[in-house]
Amino acid sequence: MANTDNNSIGATGFIFACLGAAFFWLPFLGGLFWLIGAVLSCIGLGYRNNTLAWWGFWISMFWIVAYFVLGLVFDSLAYFTVCPLIFW
Repeated sequence: MANTDNNSIGATGFIFACLGAAFFWLPFLGGLFWLIGAVLSCIGLGYRNNTLAWWGFWISMFWIVAYFVLGLVFDSLAYFTVCPLIFW
C-alpha cells in the first residue's frame, strides 16, 4: 500500500519560501517567490503531515514583514518596483 501522508503542496510552498529567502536581494524575484510560497504553504496546511507547510508559512510571513520594513527604511516605494536599481 502506498504512503498517502505526503504533502507535496506544503513541501513546494516551503521550497518557494526558502527561494524567496535566498533571493531577497532581488526584490521582484524574491517577492514573487515568497508570495508563491505563502499561497502554497497556506494550501498545504489543510493536509496531513503539514510540518513543511508550517515552516514555509512562517518563513513567508517573516519575509513579508521584512519587505515592508525595508521599504520603510528606504523611505520609498522604489524597493518594490521591478527595476529598483534605476531609482537608487
